[in-house]
Amino acid sequence: MSNPIFTSTLIILRGNSASGKTTIAKQLQEHFGQGTLLVSQDIVRRDMLRVHDTMGNLSHDLLFEITKY
Repeated sequence: MSNPIFTSTLIILRGNSASGKTTIAKQLQEHFGQGTLLVSQDIVRRDMLRVHDTMGNLSHDLLFEITKY
């Protein structure tokens, strides 16, 4: 019995406000299907941690940990 090889791909979308990042991310998630994870920096920063978008805030560390999953 062979061992399956698991691979992961990390796609990072960056851009100005209202440039379509969320739209593209949702399309990618739909394309790749089950097993994909969409992590929004805004959700992590504003809703989970309730911190401002400044250098060194906790959201960067938490996003790093989430993407390791």
